[in-house]
Amino acid sequence: MGKRVNFITKNQEELQEEFTKANVKIVRSIDNTDYNNKEFVIEDIDGRWIGFGIKVS
Repeated sequence: MGKRVNFITKNQEELQEEFTKANVKIVRSIDNTDYNNKEFVIEDIDGRWIGFGIKVS
């Protein structure tokens, strides 16, 4: 893994589904992390990882 950027988002399920339909590479499917984020990660065409998630209570 190289550099990674994260975006705070709502509706991760819908967004991941859109990326899947567009054949975007999903590196990690939606999951709750050990630091209380609900997130998923894609890989862009240059191999960079981009995370989409939100803090959960």
